[in-house]
Amino acid sequence: MKKIAAAIRGGQNNVAPPASATCHDVAWNRLKTYAKNVPSAYDAEGALLLPNLSSVSIANSRARCRNTHPAELDTVSVAQPTEACRADKIGSLRNSVAAFNKLICAQNRHLAISDLLPSAPVGDLSRLGDRPLDWSAFSATFLRSRDRAIQIAVHPDRKRPDRYGGKLGDDPPKRQPPGWS
Repeated sequence: MKKIAAAIRGGQNNVAPPASATCHDVAWNRLKTYAKNVPSAYDAEGALLLPNLSSVSIANSRARCRNTHPAELDTVSVAQPTEACRADKIGSLRNSVAAFNKLICAQNRHLAISDLLPSAPVGDLSRLGDRPLDWSAFSATFLRSRDRAIQIAVHPDRKRPDRYGGKLGDDPPKRQPPGWS
């Protein structure tokens, strides 16, 4: 009986839309709570409502776009935080926007938060995270060191000895997979 009552309460929390939130933080909290409670839940047709860890994507979007109401997100409002974002974090922001776009496209399946979702998906973000590096700002010693490191990475300095001690000659035969003739 307790499990049935808990399931009914959980369903009522997710289906009955609360009053529309005007504060940005309250709206983002509602989205995150919904995403935390709904993962791995299935709708009447047996389709997955939200993938696991959707709340992490919502939290990441909230961290980057805190000053914008979720219903007002668009390409411009998401691109501004991208400029201030570290280069290694842009990929996760792009993934969070993709997860948010999935919510927007299927908002008829998420009635509890449909008032918090924009009417159109957020557009593509720029693929460039940083401005190009100005190599002229570095010293000649550093540039030679960089070129040497690239040279070693592409063409190693020495030839590694083969495991047969050079008995196969300069051009040893290439191994063929079993079954090849």
